[in-house]
Amino acid sequence: MDEIKLKNKIQVGLTQLRKSRNVTQDKLAEMVGSNRVFIAKIESGVSNPSYDFVDKIAKALEAEVEINFKQSSSQESFAAKMQDNRKEYICVGCSHKWMSAIERNVVQCPSCRKLQGISYADYLDAWNSCEAIILKMKASPLPPIRSIKSEFPTIFKLISKSAGGTFPNPKLPLNIAMKILEQVRQKHERGGGDGGKE
Repeated sequence: MDEIKLKNKIQVGLTQLRKSRNVTQDKLAEMVGSNRVFIAKIESGVSNPSYDFVDKIAKALEAEVEINFKQSSSQESFAAKMQDNRKEYICVGCSHKWMSAIERNVVQCPSCRKLQGISYADYLDAWNSCEAIILKMKASPLPPIRSIKSEFPTIFKLISKSAGGTFPNPKLPLNIAMKILEQVRQKHERGGGDGGKE
């Protein structure tokens, strides 16, 4: 229900209730500690009262406010819409894949509970960028990445020098990008070539 229909329902309901109780706008205003102008604005649809104020009016007129939620008449159900909004995620640490409606750059993996889950599309983009880096660095191979904090300056210099500054998706945290870079480096070291993610 849109705001106009809701406002109209309050306006009509309040007016009908007040009149059925033979209460004037002045008397109702006195009963709820307000003024006749505000009651008139509510009944004419000019003002939009809070739920608490509508409840106060209902109690003053010995009535109850009833709110009903009903399913929309649209063809798609809420569950189908939610399903459409889900994205595939992958954990960079344990490779677990899952679907989620959460829209964040990094999410907690439901399997290993580590904050290493990224959208699968971002993972593939980062993987492909890392592949390009590794292939461009054949002349000066990338050393194993053991500690991101201590080795990042050296690795970044190598990447900038050999690969022309190409680096994975900038919205990914550095530790995630470096982890993917290390996975690609290990794959190439094992002779996995440039065939993409296993």
